Amino acid sequence: MVRDQFSVTGNGGLIATINDELVVEAAAADAEAARTILEQTMTEAFAETFPGAPTNGIATAKIGRNWAEVK
Repeated sequence: MVRDQFSVTGNGGLIATINDELVVEAAAADAEAARTILEQTMTEAFAETFPGAPTNGIATAKIGRNWAEVK
């Protein structure tokens, strides 16, 4: 689902999954758009999996130059 969304927009792409974390690579100019896409897509996937469950705060995406920077 996340990979498909980035393929459509061209704003970057999913490069790794580590347990429950997704790592996305995007140009600095597209970082905010990529964060929005990631949070929305993850929230939508959760809502599809658990209909009726609260979705507030389900996904939080952070922006950094590398994975260690956002940990």
